[in-house]
Amino acid sequence: MPEDDLSHNTLILDFEESLDLAEQCTVSQSKGHASIPGNNIQPPLFTMDMGRIPAMAFVACKCPSITVRRRAIEMLERHPRREVLWCSTTAARNARRLMELEKDRPVSTLKYDIKAVSKQLQL
Repeated sequence: MPEDDLSHNTLILDFEESLDLAEQCTVSQSKGHASIPGNNIQPPLFTMDMGRIPAMAFVACKCPSITVRRRAIEMLERHPRREVLWCSTTAARNARRLMELEKDRPVSTLKYDIKAVSKQLQL
């Protein structure tokens, strides 16, 4: 397998892992609220902390896999909330619009340099 294909696949797996972790946090938070007897309070719809929305929005806009991007958008829409300045429904709407604009320019034409990104993040 050429190095570019391997990097591309690794990148998609990283994006999928980010979504898996975000989903685990969401499920855990929902179960935590439901497990308290007599608690009818829903998980917070607003928080002053930055949480999952920026990561899911990044996946929804930047992942080379359309399937993974759609999953991120669905997660943003399924769990509406605000985190500081981030709004999940607005992020989902923006990502959908971006996908519409990219229809004429396939995502496969976008280049991702894993080594450069890792170096910048010192991973």
